[in-house]
Amino acid sequence: MAVGSTLGPPLSWNERLVGKDLVSSRRGIIATGVEVEGDFDFIERDITRSIVNGIPSILFSERVQHFLGKDMANTIVIKLLGRNIGFATLQNRVSILWRPLMPFQLMDIENGYFLAKF
Repeated sequence: MAVGSTLGPPLSWNERLVGKDLVSSRRGIIATGVEVEGDFDFIERDITRSIVNGIPSILFSERVQHFLGKDMANTIVIKLLGRNIGFATLQNRVSILWRPLMPFQLMDIENGYFLAKF
């Protein structure tokens, strides 16, 4: 629920998850929810943060997991085996080999892993 009219740079996913700047004049966001893309808002009970053996842990509610699962339904993980190739080369090879009907997004997630969202 937006309460201010001054919009600044959007919060990163990291800032949204760890709760940084929940009450912010940058975005006009109140502490009960954080705006995200589409019609989805995090509410207070959606995220449970804790520390397990000194490591931060974030647990999501069923509602958030369902939303994320729906968004990931047309996404695959690509792992390059053997030698590495460049991002543009991989994008061209995927286009040539799979011939998708619509454009797709490719994201480098490091260590030879990529996400392809169709």
